[in-house]
Amino acid sequence: MSKYLMLPLFIIFYISQPLQAGQDDLAYYLPPHEYFWLGDSEESRYLVLHRENQLPFLRGAAIILPDWGFHPLTTTYSKMSYQAMPQYGWETLAVHAPTSDLSTFPWQTENGTPYPTAAEDRELDDIRQQVLTRVEAVMTHLADEPGFRILISEGVSAGIVIDLISRGELTDIDALVVINPNIPQWQLNREMSRKLARLDIPTLDLQSSEATHWSLEEAERRVMLASRYQHMGYRQRGLSPQTHRQNEHTFAQVIYGWLSYEGF
Repeated sequence: MSKYLMLPLFIIFYISQPLQAGQDDLAYYLPPHEYFWLGDSEESRYLVLHRENQLPFLRGAAIILPDWGFHPLTTTYSKMSYQAMPQYGWETLAVHAPTSDLSTFPWQTENGTPYPTAAEDRELDDIRQQVLTRVEAVMTHLADEPGFRILISEGVSAGIVIDLISRGELTDIDALVVINPNIPQWQLNREMSRKLARLDIPTLDLQSSEATHWSLEEAERRVMLASRYQHMGYRQRGLSPQTHRQNEHTFAQVIYGWLSYEGF
Protein backbone atom coordinates (compact mmCIF):
# COMPACT_ATOMS: atom_id res chain seq x y z
CA MET A 1 0.00 0.00 0.00
CA SER A 2 1.28 3.46 -0.87
CA LYS A 3 2.51 5.52 2.06
CA TYR A 4 0.16 8.29 0.90
CA LEU A 5 -2.83 5.97 1.31
CA MET A 6 -1.63 4.81 4.70
CA LEU A 7 -1.26 8.34 6.14
CA PRO A 8 -5.00 9.05 6.62
CA LEU A 9 -5.42 5.68 8.33
CA PHE A 10 -2.53 6.53 10.62
CA ILE A 11 -4.17 9.84 11.57
CA ILE A 12 -7.52 8.17 12.23
CA PHE A 13 -5.82 5.59 14.46
CA TYR A 14 -4.28 8.28 16.62
CA ILE A 15 -7.37 10.45 17.03
CA SER A 16 -9.46 7.41 17.93
CA GLN A 17 -7.24 6.56 20.88
CA PRO A 18 -7.72 7.93 24.42
CA LEU A 19 -5.52 10.99 24.77
CA GLN A 20 -2.62 10.40 27.15
CA ALA A 21 0.18 12.74 28.14
CA GLY A 22 3.03 12.71 25.64
CA GLN A 23 0.93 11.73 22.62
CA ASP A 24 2.08 14.75 20.67
CA ASP A 25 1.62 12.79 17.46
CA LEU A 26 -2.06 13.72 17.72
CA ALA A 27 -1.30 17.44 17.68
CA TYR A 28 1.29 16.90 14.95
CA TYR A 29 -1.41 16.18 12.37
CA LEU A 30 -3.63 19.13 13.29
CA PRO A 31 -3.12 22.66 11.92
CA PRO A 32 -1.39 24.76 14.62
CA HIS A 33 -4.17 27.38 14.59
CA GLU A 34 -6.86 24.76 15.25
CA TYR A 35 -5.89 23.40 18.66
CA PHE A 36 -4.40 24.25 22.03
CA TRP A 37 -3.81 22.43 25.32
CA LEU A 38 -5.41 22.99 28.70
CA GLY A 39 -4.55 21.42 32.03
CA ASP A 40 -2.43 21.94 35.10
CA SER A 41 0.50 19.79 34.07
CA GLU A 42 2.07 17.76 31.30
CA GLU A 43 0.52 14.64 32.81
CA SER A 44 -3.03 15.97 33.05
CA ARG A 45 -3.33 18.14 29.95
CA TYR A 46 -6.04 17.63 27.37
CA LEU A 47 -6.65 18.82 23.86
CA VAL A 48 -9.10 21.55 22.79
CA LEU A 49 -9.94 22.05 19.12
CA HIS A 50 -10.83 25.56 18.00
CA ARG A 51 -12.55 27.10 14.98
CA GLU A 52 -13.20 30.79 14.46
CA ASN A 53 -16.57 32.32 13.71
CA GLN A 54 -17.01 32.83 9.97
CA LEU A 55 -19.52 35.72 9.99
CA PRO A 56 -18.90 39.49 10.31
CA PHE A 57 -20.44 39.33 13.79
CA LEU A 58 -19.95 36.93 16.69
CA ARG A 59 -22.90 35.36 18.49
CA GLY A 60 -20.69 33.75 21.11
CA ALA A 61 -18.94 30.46 21.79
CA ALA A 62 -20.20 26.90 21.47
CA ILE A 63 -18.34 24.54 23.80
CA ILE A 64 -18.54 20.95 22.59
CA LEU A 65 -18.00 17.93 24.83
CA PRO A 66 -18.29 14.53 23.09
CA ASP A 67 -19.37 11.28 24.69
CA TRP A 68 -17.17 9.91 27.46
CA GLY A 69 -13.75 8.74 26.29
CA PHE A 70 -13.95 10.18 22.78
CA HIS A 71 -12.07 12.72 20.71
CA PRO A 72 -14.41 15.37 19.22
CA LEU A 73 -13.59 14.28 15.67
CA THR A 74 -14.52 10.63 16.25
CA THR A 75 -18.16 11.10 17.28
CA THR A 76 -20.53 12.04 14.48
CA TYR A 77 -22.64 14.73 16.12
CA SER A 78 -19.82 16.39 18.05
CA LYS A 79 -17.74 16.56 14.89
CA MET A 80 -20.61 18.08 12.89
CA SER A 81 -21.30 20.65 15.62
CA TYR A 82 -17.66 21.64 15.73
CA GLN A 83 -17.30 21.97 11.97
CA ALA A 84 -20.61 23.61 11.05
CA MET A 85 -21.54 26.04 13.85
CA PRO A 86 -18.93 28.69 12.85
CA GLN A 87 -20.94 29.24 9.66
CA TYR A 88 -23.80 30.50 11.84
CA GLY A 89 -21.76 32.99 13.85
CA TRP A 90 -20.42 30.75 16.61
CA GLU A 91 -16.84 30.21 17.63
CA THR A 92 -16.44 26.52 18.48
CA LEU A 93 -14.21 24.91 21.09
CA ALA A 94 -14.34 21.12 21.24
CA VAL A 95 -12.66 19.48 24.21
CA HIS A 96 -11.47 15.90 24.45
CA ALA A 97 -13.78 14.07 26.88
CA PRO A 98 -12.44 12.33 30.01
CA THR A 99 -10.97 8.93 29.28
CA SER A 100 -11.18 7.04 32.58
CA ASP A 101 -12.69 3.56 32.32
CA LEU A 102 -16.36 3.76 33.31
CA SER A 103 -16.77 -0.02 33.14
CA THR A 104 -14.96 -0.30 36.47
CA PHE A 105 -17.15 2.29 38.20
CA PRO A 106 -19.50 0.91 40.92
CA TRP A 107 -22.70 2.25 39.36
CA GLN A 108 -24.82 0.12 41.68
CA THR A 109 -24.69 -2.03 44.78
CA GLU A 110 -25.35 -5.74 44.42
CA ASN A 111 -28.53 -6.78 46.19
CA GLY A 112 -29.85 -9.62 44.05
CA THR A 113 -32.78 -7.72 42.49
CA PRO A 114 -33.53 -6.78 38.86
CA TYR A 115 -33.04 -3.12 39.81
CA PRO A 116 -30.06 -2.89 42.17
CA THR A 117 -29.66 0.14 44.39
CA ALA A 118 -27.76 3.00 42.79
CA ALA A 119 -24.31 3.89 44.04
CA GLU A 120 -24.14 6.60 46.66
CA ASP A 121 -24.11 10.11 45.25
CA ARG A 122 -20.61 10.81 46.54
CA GLU A 123 -19.29 7.99 44.33
CA LEU A 124 -19.93 10.25 41.35
CA ASP A 125 -17.74 13.07 42.64
CA ASP A 126 -14.65 12.07 40.66
CA ILE A 127 -16.61 11.67 37.42
CA ARG A 128 -18.30 15.03 37.93
CA GLN A 129 -14.98 16.69 38.64
CA GLN A 130 -13.41 15.39 35.43
CA VAL A 131 -16.16 16.99 33.36
CA LEU A 132 -16.33 20.16 35.45
CA THR A 133 -12.58 20.72 35.17
CA ARG A 134 -12.66 20.62 31.38
CA VAL A 135 -15.70 22.84 30.88
CA GLU A 136 -14.61 25.41 33.47
CA ALA A 137 -11.13 25.59 31.93
CA VAL A 138 -12.62 26.39 28.53
CA MET A 139 -14.98 28.95 30.10
CA THR A 140 -12.00 30.63 31.77
CA HIS A 141 -10.17 30.65 28.45
CA LEU A 142 -13.16 32.51 26.98
CA ALA A 143 -13.55 34.94 29.88
CA ASP A 144 -12.64 38.08 27.92
CA GLU A 145 -14.58 37.22 24.78
CA PRO A 146 -18.08 38.63 24.11
CA GLY A 147 -21.29 36.75 23.38
CA PHE A 148 -23.30 33.84 24.70
CA ARG A 149 -21.96 30.55 26.01
CA ILE A 150 -23.63 27.46 24.57
CA LEU A 151 -22.72 23.96 25.74
CA ILE A 152 -23.24 21.03 23.35
CA SER A 153 -22.66 17.62 24.92
CA GLU A 154 -23.25 14.01 23.99
CA GLY A 155 -23.97 10.66 25.67
CA VAL A 156 -22.72 10.02 29.21
CA SER A 157 -20.86 13.34 29.18
CA ALA A 158 -24.23 15.05 28.59
CA GLY A 159 -25.75 13.15 31.51
CA ILE A 160 -23.00 14.39 33.83
CA VAL A 161 -23.33 17.95 32.48
CA ILE A 162 -27.05 17.90 33.34
CA ASP A 163 -26.18 16.73 36.85
CA LEU A 164 -23.58 19.50 37.29
CA ILE A 165 -25.91 22.28 36.12
CA SER A 166 -28.71 20.93 38.31
CA ARG A 167 -26.41 20.98 41.34
CA GLY A 168 -25.32 24.56 40.64
CA GLU A 169 -21.72 23.50 40.09
CA LEU A 170 -21.59 24.44 36.42
CA THR A 171 -22.75 28.02 35.91
CA ASP A 172 -22.71 30.79 33.29
CA ILE A 173 -24.06 28.49 30.57
CA ASP A 174 -26.72 30.38 28.58
CA ALA A 175 -28.17 27.41 26.69
CA LEU A 176 -27.67 23.65 26.65
CA VAL A 177 -27.82 21.16 23.78
CA VAL A 178 -27.71 17.48 24.76
CA ILE A 179 -27.42 14.64 22.26
CA ASN A 180 -28.59 11.19 23.40
CA PRO A 181 -28.05 12.03 27.10
CA ASN A 182 -27.80 9.15 29.55
CA ILE A 183 -26.20 7.78 32.69
CA PRO A 184 -25.64 4.00 32.53
CA GLN A 185 -27.56 3.02 35.67
CA TRP A 186 -31.34 2.69 35.98
CA GLN A 187 -32.11 4.94 38.97
CA LEU A 188 -29.47 7.52 38.06
CA ASN A 189 -30.69 7.62 34.46
CA ARG A 190 -34.27 8.28 35.56
CA GLU A 191 -33.14 10.97 37.97
CA MET A 192 -31.15 12.58 35.15
CA SER A 193 -34.42 12.98 33.20
CA ARG A 194 -35.99 14.75 36.16
CA LYS A 195 -32.99 17.04 36.56
CA LEU A 196 -33.05 17.88 32.85
CA ALA A 197 -36.75 18.78 33.04
CA ARG A 198 -36.11 21.18 35.91
CA LEU A 199 -33.17 23.13 34.47
CA ASP A 200 -33.69 26.87 34.30
CA ILE A 201 -31.89 27.44 31.00
CA PRO A 202 -33.09 26.81 27.43
CA THR A 203 -32.44 23.15 26.61
CA LEU A 204 -32.49 21.32 23.28
CA ASP A 205 -32.70 17.53 23.65
CA LEU A 206 -31.60 15.76 20.44
CA GLN A 207 -32.44 12.06 20.28
CA SER A 208 -31.29 9.68 17.58
CA SER A 209 -32.65 6.22 16.89
CA GLU A 210 -29.20 4.62 17.08
CA ALA A 211 -28.54 5.84 20.63
CA THR A 212 -27.94 3.47 23.54
CA HIS A 213 -30.99 1.95 25.21
CA TRP A 214 -30.30 4.09 28.29
CA SER A 215 -31.14 7.23 26.31
CA LEU A 216 -33.91 5.77 24.16
CA GLU A 217 -35.83 4.34 27.12
CA GLU A 218 -36.06 7.74 28.81
CA ALA A 219 -36.68 9.91 25.73
CA GLU A 220 -40.49 10.09 26.04
CA ARG A 221 -40.28 10.48 29.79
CA ARG A 222 -37.97 13.48 29.42
CA VAL A 223 -40.63 15.20 27.31
CA MET A 224 -43.36 14.32 29.81
CA LEU A 225 -41.38 15.60 32.78
CA ALA A 226 -40.49 18.85 30.99
CA SER A 227 -44.21 19.41 30.47
CA ARG A 228 -45.00 18.53 34.08
CA TYR A 229 -42.40 20.95 35.44
CA GLN A 230 -43.32 23.59 32.84
CA HIS A 231 -39.85 23.91 31.38
CA MET A 232 -40.84 26.43 28.71
CA GLY A 233 -37.37 26.45 27.13
CA TYR A 234 -37.23 22.68 26.61
CA ARG A 235 -37.53 21.10 23.16
CA GLN A 236 -36.85 17.57 22.01
CA ARG A 237 -36.06 16.82 18.38
CA GLY A 238 -35.45 13.50 16.69
CA LEU A 239 -32.38 12.99 14.54
CA SER A 240 -32.72 11.05 11.30
CA PRO A 241 -29.59 8.96 10.64
CA GLN A 242 -30.16 9.17 6.87
CA THR A 243 -30.23 12.96 6.96
CA HIS A 244 -28.23 14.29 9.85
CA ARG A 245 -25.31 11.85 9.96
CA GLN A 246 -24.50 12.59 6.32
CA ASN A 247 -25.14 16.33 6.23
CA GLU A 248 -23.51 18.52 8.86
CA HIS A 249 -25.33 21.60 7.57
CA THR A 250 -28.76 20.05 8.06
CA PHE A 251 -27.79 18.99 11.56
CA ALA A 252 -26.38 22.41 12.45
CA GLN A 253 -29.53 24.10 11.13
CA VAL A 254 -31.56 22.22 13.75
CA ILE A 255 -29.41 23.73 16.50
CA TYR A 256 -29.19 27.15 14.84
CA GLY A 257 -32.95 27.32 14.31
CA TRP A 258 -33.64 26.50 17.94
CA LEU A 259 -31.06 29.00 19.20
CA SER A 260 -32.56 31.71 17.00
CA TYR A 261 -36.03 30.93 18.36
CA GLU A 262 -34.67 31.27 21.90
CA GLY A 263 -33.12 34.63 21.06
CA PHE A 264 -29.44 33.72 20.77
